[in-house]
Amino acid sequence: MQWRKSLRLPGIITIVVTCGLSAQADTLSGTVVDPQQRVIPGAKVSLTCSKHTYNRETDGQGYFTFEQASPKDCKIRAAYPGFAALEITIGPIRNLALQLKLAEIEQAVVATEYISQAPLVSASLSASELRTISGNTTDLIAYAKQMAGVYSDQIMST
Repeated sequence: MQWRKSLRLPGIITIVVTCGLSAQADTLSGTVVDPQQRVIPGAKVSLTCSKHTYNRETDGQGYFTFEQASPKDCKIRAAYPGFAALEITIGPIRNLALQLKLAEIEQAVVATEYISQAPLVSASLSASELRTISGNTTDLIAYAKQMAGVYSDQIMST
């Protein structure tokens, strides 16, 4: 419903006065902050009313706004990586400060015992033990290298 009245002054000015009594949308706004009250830019904020969900992202000052015809029986949710998501039912307050808590982090460390075998510095084998390994010089060198902890096919020359 609107009321309009014009006032005319002779030959000079016309003044129009308008009074609006129309239904205005409720504005829901606020900021998303961390536990130290610092704003969180880029936080995801969603407003769910009945079957409709409206999504926003906070601006550089952590600010968000929703304009809905009737935000009754609605929930608002704020989330940001590293923080626990916050969801609350909206009451009569239309300017909110949504304070996120740090998310709980679980880590598991598995420790296994690893015993490193140190390479042999020297080994003594008798002639009969050498013959049981191989009669081939190349095989004997390969065996000696493995015993010393060397697993390369290259022969090191001195």
